[in-house]
Amino acid sequence: MSQRKQEVAAQDHYLDRLKTEGASLLMQNPQEGTPEHAKMMLIDAKIDQLTSPITVPNWKDSSL
Repeated sequence: MSQRKQEVAAQDHYLDRLKTEGASLLMQNPQEGTPEHAKMMLIDAKIDQLTSPITVPNWKDSSL
């Protein structure tokens, strides 16, 4: 397996673990201000970061 395929597989596994852990925390419905709620919010942000498309404003106008 190529290096890139291994990296993608590892990232997919990481994302699946985040989703599972996030779902578990969501079912517990932690109160705001608790460490569990903070962890749930962090997991949500990481999932969003990994699944959101990368956008570059005005990419046609940039001189990269």
